[in-house]
Amino acid sequence: MSRILVLGGTGMTGRAVIRYLGAELPGADLAYSARRPSKQIGLPFVPFDTRARRAENVRRLADFDWAIICVGPFEEIGAQIHELCVEARTNCVDVNDSIDARRQIVALDRSCARAGVAVLTGCGLSPGLSSVILASAANRDPDRSVRSADAILFIGGKQEPGPASLRSMFATLGAPWRVLSQGREVTLPPALERSPAGTDLGYLVGYESPDIDRVRDLFPRLDDYRYRVCFGQLDADAAERLQRARFLRNRWLAERLARLAGRVGARRVRRRGVSPDNAVLTVALNSGDRPATQLVATGDSSYGITGAVAAIICSAVLRGQAPARPGVTEILDLAPAHPYLLARLARHGICATEAGGGE
Repeated sequence: MSRILVLGGTGMTGRAVIRYLGAELPGADLAYSARRPSKQIGLPFVPFDTRARRAENVRRLADFDWAIICVGPFEEIGAQIHELCVEARTNCVDVNDSIDARRQIVALDRSCARAGVAVLTGCGLSPGLSSVILASAANRDPDRSVRSADAILFIGGKQEPGPASLRSMFATLGAPWRVLSQGREVTLPPALERSPAGTDLGYLVGYESPDIDRVRDLFPRLDDYRYRVCFGQLDADAAERLQRARFLRNRWLAERLARLAGRVGARRVRRRGVSPDNAVLTVALNSGDRPATQLVATGDSSYGITGAVAAIICSAVLRGQAPARPGVTEILDLAPAHPYLLARLARHGICATEAGGGE
């Protein structure tokens, strides 16, 4: 039986991965890593810190057949852990959501192939589930006629926040973001805008998604693609203040504020309870000559969706439902596993639907 190590197992996404791996691979030989152990996780603990000596991290990774990388933000760690996995000859799955990190990881393809290591990247929410539902829509559109795509992730106000995602949000609020515009990658100024009329979602924050690097493989005529996130806990005043806050550009201060905000937010959520459908991803596909197609995916939380996708992809490989060649493979290139992934997600209450797009 394969030994699996969940890196970042005490974080929100890591805990979700552990939970779904338990359901997908009952009896699997699992362990988790973090800077410090957690009494709430009943699995063997493996100390792991990216600041530790490289040889020590490689030695610990080498004890496992697979690692699932849930350490973030990926904007900061890039492909550091993937490089350690290659040196340790340990296969890995990641939940990367950074454009720059994606490009660094893909650049490791040859070194991974030489080492006989399989790296499955972008196996989270966006990219990940977003990529798979876009691929499913493309398969149902023989003309591949979509000209623009607008993705919005709504994160409910009762979702427990995690420090890594808060740091990413702080950095994004005041930073330029990259989109596809007229078929080219374009950098836009920081974006904070009200949601479309009739949706009442609140404020939308311009976010980057590695999907911009691959979406034209699905829809060659696509001119425009953008991805935005609406945080249910973030009201208009708070969003505008954070966008103007220069101190958040200081990485040290942003990290500590994120940890504090994460603890405070978690206590509030635990007092109030968790609501259903805490995360909703919608992607509007426009062809120009027919009504827009709406792709919708719902789940209990963005962390839950991310963790479920990573766990199911790892399970699919180990069960022979998905190929795992030496080298770097993105989730779009695991097309044989897409139906399996969507079916297993549905079993866990994470559902993807399509509406509109009439002839």
